[in-house]
Amino acid sequence: DRVECPVFVMIRPHVRSFVYSDDDLHVMCNDIVKAKTLGAHGVVVGPLNADHTIDTRALATLVDVARPLPVTF
Repeated sequence: DRVECPVFVMIRPHVRSFVYSDDDLHVMCNDIVKAKTLGAHGVVVGPLNADHTIDTRALATLVDVARPLPVTF
């Protein structure tokens, strides 16, 4: 209520890397739902594969959960 600019929440289950297990993705989905409930204006995610390419499967899942909020990669 005190912030006048849009707030996008970074969703990251750990600091080890941006390569996430299925358990990590489950935690991230729950965190996105909580951020939406708390009034976040959007979320920031960055799932990668071990070879540093974008994990499109994980990204699609996170985008689906975040709808209708915008997602920044």
